Amino acid sequence: RGPKRANHIRAVWGLSKTEDVRKYVVRRKIPGKDGKPDQFKSPKIQRLITPVMRARKAHRFALKKQRYEKATAEAAEYAKIVAQRRQTARAALLSKKKAATSERKSVKAATTTTKK
Repeated sequence: RGPKRANHIRAVWGLSKTEDVRKYVVRRKIPGKDGKPDQFKSPKIQRLITPVMRARKAHRFALKKQRYEKATAEAAEYAKIVAQRRQTARAALLSKKKAATSERKSVKAATTTTKK
């Protein structure tokens, strides 16, 4: 039996990254029964980079980027809403304070005029 992992096969046969590993996997011969021809079996190569694997990885990264962009957009929108609410709350508080001080001044003015 030979190596099963793609990089181990490359190391044994001295292959480069671009060469096809599937041609170099060690096959074992299984004799045929009842006059049938011999069969050859080979292990499934692990960590083999295929176009399907590349497509899956690209899709995974695309989803990750999409989630990031959505989260940043939602965070910006939320920050805008919070700032607007904070501004309206501050304006309401200031108007309330202004009304209270003006009321106090009018009460004070009314009491000083009645005392005279």
